[in-house]
Parts: sequence; C-alpha cells; structure tokens
Amino acid sequence: MYDYELSAAAGKLVRESLQLRPGEVAAITADTLSDEAVVRATAGAVLEVGGKPLVLRVAAPRGVGKAADPDLPVEALARAIAAADVWVEYNHQWLLYSGVYEQATAANEHLRYLCLCGMTADLMVRAIGRLNFGALRRFLEAVRDLTARADRVRITTPAGTDVSFRNVGPDHFIVATGVMPPPPACGCWPVR
Repeated sequence: MYDYELSAAAGKLVRESLQLRPGEVAAITADTLSDEAVVRATAGAVLEVGGKPLVLRVAAPRGVGKAADPDLPVEALARAIAAADVWVEYNHQWLLYSGVYEQATAANEHLRYLCLCGMTADLMVRAIGRLNFGALRRFLEAVRDLTARADRVRITTPAGTDVSFRNVGPDHFIVATGVMPPPPACGCWPVR
C-alpha cells in the first residue's frame, strides 16, 4: 500500500519540512504501535539526502507525555535523541512533554523537533506527500501577519466553527511556515 507514494512523501518531509543537511543525524522515534512503513521510509529518505538515521523503537507505554515515563528508558532515550540534530517523533503514545522530551531538549538547545504522533502511511501520503509547501507557507504567513496585527481574532466557518481569542502582545510566538525553523527547538520563534 502506497509504497512509491510513501517514499516520495518521506523524501518531501526530510527535504522540505525538516530541511535535513548532509551529515546531520536524524533521530526517529517510534513505539510498537507506530506504522513501521513510515519509520522505514523516513530513515531511507534521511540516507538519500546524506543524513544519518538513528531509529529508536520502544515498547508502547501505557500513557502519554509524563504518564509514559514509568514504562520508558527515559535517560537512555533522552541521551540518544539529544545527540541528534533533528528528532522526528512517530510514537503512537507520544513523548512530547515526557521526561524524554524534557531531558533531550534541555541537553540540546539546537535540536529541531517535529511531532508527528500516530502518523500512518495513508496520512503521510495525503498530508505531506500531496501538500504544496509553497502555497501552505504563503497562506500561513498571511494568517500570521493578520493575527500579529490584531488585538482580537475570530474565525468562523459555514460548518459551525466559531473560535475567538485576544492576542497577548507582540512577543507571543506564532509558527507559520510549514517548515522546521532554525533553533530553538519545537518549531516556535517570535514574531517581530
């Protein structure tokens, strides 16, 4: 299923979103509930751009975030991830905000992290492989600029969405490109 399309999507992720450079180490984490085809395709794409894949698979913990810690080799996993340049998380039981995440990001302030929890081959093909990153970037930048200039924002749709919020000031973070930013980690940087 999606063998060819999945390879192309993983290549697009590694080149266009992660912007992996030759020689960089890409830690790819997964658990026993993760889609193995996605992990393999990403590791292959890392090799294709001259990177070094480091695949780390653990038994699926019973919880997520901090609740996963009792079931994980926290220190060992955090040290391995912290030694990488990029971390792609495919864990079904996510590590975001776990002890692993906290230790790895604290130990490597330049670690680029992308949380793609529960990613499947089908989702990767549709949401990454068939995505026009240029169009997405232009759209997100326009929304970012509108939001940054507004005191109050309200978003409505014909389907019934009605979300509103008040901006807290010019120093808040807005992620708006669809690609990994330069460090600091976690895809956030200030809008100025």
